[in-house]
Amino acid sequence: MAKKASASVPELATFNAAKKKADDLAKQLKDAADALRGKGSSAATAKDFKALADAIAKLKQLRQTVPSAAQALRDATDAAHTALDAYIASLADKAGKDAQTAPDALSPLPPGVFPDTIAGSGMKVVNANPGGTTGAQIVEIDGRRYVFKTAGKVSAEHVRNEAAADQAYRRAGIRVPDCRIYEEGGKTYKLSEFIPGGQTLGDFMAHATPAQKKTVIEELRQGYIVDSLFANWDVLGTAQDNVLIDKDGHAWRIDNGSAFGFRAQGSRKKPEEWERREWPDEWRTLRSASINRGVFDKLTAHDIFSSKVDLDAAVRDLPDETRKALAKPLEELKQMQARCAEFDRGKYQPAHTSAVLEASYDLCKDGLREIMPKQIVGDSPSGDAAFGMLRVRNGGGNIQPDDIPASKIIHAAISIGHHINTGDFTPNSDAIDAALKLKPQLKAAAAWDPNAKTLLSAIAEIEKSQKSGFKTAISHVNQVGVYLADPSAQASGRTFWDCVESVAASTGVDAKTAPQYFRAQGGGSGSLGSLKLKAIELDAMGADLSDLSSVRGLWIRPGLEKVVKHYLNNPAEFERDKKSYALFKAATQIVLENTDFETRDLATRTVRLLRTSEKDTLGLKPGEIGEYADEGAHESFGTLHSVEVYCEHAYIRDVPFSRISSIFFTTTSVDEHRLYLGDGENETGANVVGLPAFYVGNVNRSTNITGAKISYGTRIRDFDKFIKDAEAKSGKSLRD
Repeated sequence: MAKKASASVPELATFNAAKKKADDLAKQLKDAADALRGKGSSAATAKDFKALADAIAKLKQLRQTVPSAAQALRDATDAAHTALDAYIASLADKAGKDAQTAPDALSPLPPGVFPDTIAGSGMKVVNANPGGTTGAQIVEIDGRRYVFKTAGKVSAEHVRNEAAADQAYRRAGIRVPDCRIYEEGGKTYKLSEFIPGGQTLGDFMAHATPAQKKTVIEELRQGYIVDSLFANWDVLGTAQDNVLIDKDGHAWRIDNGSAFGFRAQGSRKKPEEWERREWPDEWRTLRSASINRGVFDKLTAHDIFSSKVDLDAAVRDLPDETRKALAKPLEELKQMQARCAEFDRGKYQPAHTSAVLEASYDLCKDGLREIMPKQIVGDSPSGDAAFGMLRVRNGGGNIQPDDIPASKIIHAAISIGHHINTGDFTPNSDAIDAALKLKPQLKAAAAWDPNAKTLLSAIAEIEKSQKSGFKTAISHVNQVGVYLADPSAQASGRTFWDCVESVAASTGVDAKTAPQYFRAQGGGSGSLGSLKLKAIELDAMGADLSDLSSVRGLWIRPGLEKVVKHYLNNPAEFERDKKSYALFKAATQIVLENTDFETRDLATRTVRLLRTSEKDTLGLKPGEIGEYADEGAHESFGTLHSVEVYCEHAYIRDVPFSRISSIFFTTTSVDEHRLYLGDGENETGANVVGLPAFYVGNVNRSTNITGAKISYGTRIRDFDKFIKDAEAKSGKSLRD
């Protein structure tokens, strides 16, 4: 027997009396809520709201006066009055009776109060076969309806699995009825909230207006990324009957039995489809499934990965075994979300973003991440790390073979490859001799310098080619010596270009066009290839190519209008080139995400790049941050250090990954794999339109921030202190 309650409510002297009172109030609440539902929010009056508010007030009073022994009752009434408060607020807002805004509740009202047990609950079957293949029934307990499932047609594990999926969807903010699992008498039961007045998605789509269809489809699409993560193959149902549309037009996923490791009717998925599943290909395959036609079939990669659903929240409280199976697919989808968000911040068009996302996923599946090194270790013209493979050039654009040993080896490798292509097999003998003479020096250094080992392997290939009459190319020589992330990646013999060309072949993309344009970019910003890159980037940023009158400064170079006109008159060629460019941009994103180097900042996903220009500084003084010269939509930049060129003004920008299309150290000695003329200018291709710049000053005079002439060996990181001081002084940032 419970203690006596407050004297102000003598009828609550015992727990049983309190429970009966609560039941009566619950009925009053249901009646009041149903009255409002029947009238509709627009017809609701102040009297209606007061009736519901009074019922809630009484329930609150009851909760406060029930003895402590009835804590369970207090917890239940807490949930009830909270949900009803939110419902009142939302109705009041719609009816114009109240200014407050309530969040859209995930559960239908009246709130889902579940019985403590199934046995003894007085459950009555209202509809023994409402549809479906797993034995669901509509039942009624204490005047409230539920959907009831029991392990019978399906296993207990399948029932628990579905309940776990339901709760995971709800944590992600996706509408799924609340549920509870009961383990009683050796049996497993699932009780779910019932959606009153709901109709299946299939029935709804048969008569809904275009506007209604659009609203429902957009709502369902927001949860598509979760469907993909959970491998919920039957999310809509064969007859699109696994989704209900409620009276307010909201979509509810009501049968998630095909999520995780089970198929819709209870059989288990194959290990490679679940336990050993690494790649969440469902983000693609669910689009093409015939049962999802009209809802998911037109989704683009941008549509899917621009979803703001918190995937971490979705999996947070799942069983350990389920979370383990989801770990790799979760990480892949999160990376795609991050790339999509960055391209959105960069104001790229959805079509371009989708093309990059699709290609980046394929490249990762093909192993590009594992092939790329963890860190690039290059050298400087001053001789530091002298056996690295970073090269420089002089003002005339010629390789300086005497400055860095690696340059001699690359020069020999390029000469061999070139003469194989011409068919005369007579490379420059001086270049071959100069490279081979390095062998003793490299052997001596191999004990302490990993880059020397890399160069020795290149010399071995040169010697092998020499024995063949120079009929075999030096295919693996890159412009940068690296510490490989995984020796097995090197042992596999696969390269950056192997991945790119493999994906290009499987997706029907031309892998040769974009590199041709990058090489042309190295020859000059006004070259035909460079102008084509600018046109492609302009299109990707949503510019009106039919009217370039608003395009300023360096965008308007001789021939740009002609290139744009050609593309507009040859749409098939334009599409081919855009796809080729998107493939290389996607590959560059993977490189930037996984390979560290001096000017890269993974935390902000930016690279600090330097460029020289002959254009006016627009009023900036050395050491200031602000708008700089109008720049082309695609230009080349120094990545690690400056290069001596004829232009006078130097400036630095922190460029987001999404704005970067190519990077010099993916170049090899094979002709078609060379970027930026293959002259080793440590170049990166990027679009910096609209990004703030730090003006260094005139590179050839002391009128720059350093007070000295800037040579081709000046490291970009040497300017970090000057940039930090400028940001502190001006309150501006290169990442604004």
